[in-house]
Amino acid sequence: MDEPTNELTSSAEPPAPTPIERLRALGEEAFLAEWPDYLMLGIGPEHVPELIGIATDRTLNRAPEDSTAVWAPMHAWRALGQLGAEAAIEPLIGMLEPLEEDDWATEELPVVFGMIGPAAIEPLRRHLTEPTNRPYARTSAASALKEIAVRHPAHRAEAVAGLVQQLDARDALNVSDEAVINGFVISDLINMQAAEALPAIERAFADNRVDLSIAGDWDDVQAEFGLKPRKPLPEPAASAAPGTSAGSDFAGFPSGGSGGKTAAKKKAKRKMAQASRRKNRKRK
Repeated sequence: MDEPTNELTSSAEPPAPTPIERLRALGEEAFLAEWPDYLMLGIGPEHVPELIGIATDRTLNRAPEDSTAVWAPMHAWRALGQLGAEAAIEPLIGMLEPLEEDDWATEELPVVFGMIGPAAIEPLRRHLTEPTNRPYARTSAASALKEIAVRHPAHRAEAVAGLVQQLDARDALNVSDEAVINGFVISDLINMQAAEALPAIERAFADNRVDLSIAGDWDDVQAEFGLKPRKPLPEPAASAAPGTSAGSDFAGFPSGGSGGKTAAKKKAKRKMAQASRRKNRKRK
């Protein structure tokens, strides 16, 4: 005689996780590796609204640093970049200010905008040139314009024009912020080797509207474009302070080499600016 089946004790296979659930579970290890191919998770255009919701969720962005949840917004914005999701442009621009102290965001969101492409140029230009926006959110917008120019050469002129507009603008109320922003803009233009922007760069220097600690002075910029010789490096000091090397521009940052000096100064300037603010919990 067959024993009766107890339906309460029978076990069914749990449902397979959805693509979004799989993305949420990736965590830090996957984030620190090379960008995964999120489309291999089954992520597609139909998931764009959910991904935008995750990327812009401030609770997730401020989740405990040892949680898996805190990494979900970053996986989401990477996936939006890989999808070329133009619908994400305005929502992600809206996160530049809330995340301006987040090193991951300032490094990766410009890349995401670059992947999304030319549709982001005009919204980013508006954010960059709006004087009421926070300065480091504006420099992220500038970096995003550079990324678009590099990844979409046919739209380079539009992106450069947005950067030049910032250099030609004047903000009498926030002179210090303006100088810092212009320094980063010039650094981006150097990295692009955008010689067409040289007249605007020269005007900004002539008007004393550039922080010289970021990309150097007008002579340094001309040297970066190969228009004049580089300045000779200073003589090595008899004894270098701990953490420095002979001829370095900043402690721990090397100088010299094409683009190396500018990159070192840019990184040093960002670190100097952030030193007086709370340390980003995701980088502890």
